[in-house]
Amino acid sequence: LNIFGGILFFIASIKLMLIYNKTKERDVFLFFLHCLLFGAASIMFESSQLWDSAWWGWHFLRFMAYAVALYYTLESFNQMVLFEIKNNDLKRSNLFDCIESQSIYSATDLNGKIIEINDNLCKISKYSREELIGQDHRILNSGMHEKEFFKNMWETIKSGKTWVGDVKNKAKDGS
Repeated sequence: LNIFGGILFFIASIKLMLIYNKTKERDVFLFFLHCLLFGAASIMFESSQLWDSAWWGWHFLRFMAYAVALYYTLESFNQMVLFEIKNNDLKRSNLFDCIESQSIYSATDLNGKIIEINDNLCKISKYSREELIGQDHRILNSGMHEKEFFKNMWETIKSGKTWVGDVKNKAKDGS
């Protein structure tokens, strides 16, 4: 740190302030503040003596410049994390839309009452959403599966695991 370096920091801070006045970008303002504080610290360093007020002043200004840099770093990291979260939410949403458009699904409560279905289940079963919500799956039972099949399915679901499989259902019109 020296006076020449301090003057260069001041010149950079003036240029950054002019840019900030046009763009109003927070990053430019933080960089301006960082350069201004380091410029002042550099000049104070040259005129300071050990333990005098200028000596304490340049340490304080340097500390504040580091604080601004740390704030900028943490904010940038925070913005990057928020971007990743939003990006992942979008990916999950797109994946869910893809899965939903290609399959049928339903969700039930622990008593077996249907609480959620997708449009494909309504289309295939020829029941409306209102007709299926609140019913149990017996309304769709084709009689093609043994009782043991459904017993195993419900044991899997009640144990907290996801059951995946094929069930031959019967549509509202009997098909």
